[in-house]
Amino acid sequence: LEDTVAMGQAYGARVESVLATTLLDMVRSQKGIFLAQPVDLMEHALQTATRALRAGEPEEVVVASLLHDATESIAAKNHGGVMAALLEPYVSPKITWMLREHEVFQAYYYVHYFGGDRNIRDALLDTVEDKSFWHFTKKWCDDYDQASFDPTYPSLPLESFEPMVHSILSKPAYWW
Repeated sequence: LEDTVAMGQAYGARVESVLATTLLDMVRSQKGIFLAQPVDLMEHALQTATRALRAGEPEEVVVASLLHDATESIAAKNHGGVMAALLEPYVSPKITWMLREHEVFQAYYYVHYFGGDRNIRDALLDTVEDKSFWHFTKKWCDDYDQASFDPTYPSLPLESFEPMVHSILSKPAYWW
């Protein structure tokens, strides 16, 4: 029993307690990565989160907006799914679904230039039990994600979002 308690304490100190800092550092690491866009990935994250905050979205939406592409540099395909898995214990199923599927929704804006079907997101409407998840994700992409490539937009600094990230990630995991 003592060994198990010690392992749990060590895990909490080394893994759980640094998750927020690790994810914020991932956003910071995207400064200067432009991917042929008018803003770098860090500025895109800041714009997306700032737009969500200014629109009055709940804290978990703002945090998801900040972190939605933080794994794009390490998971070129399915970066949304990677972030969804990381945040799933701390956010609602709607936010998890949005994170996981936002790449498909974003394809609407560009995939047809490469021979793809820009309406591929429509197929997801038939697969999701709660249709509000689909409609929320479409609105989130339209209002926040797709709009956040503006080099003149007055984003808030990353420090403005740090307390929210720590707040969301300090919640007990939903299954604990």
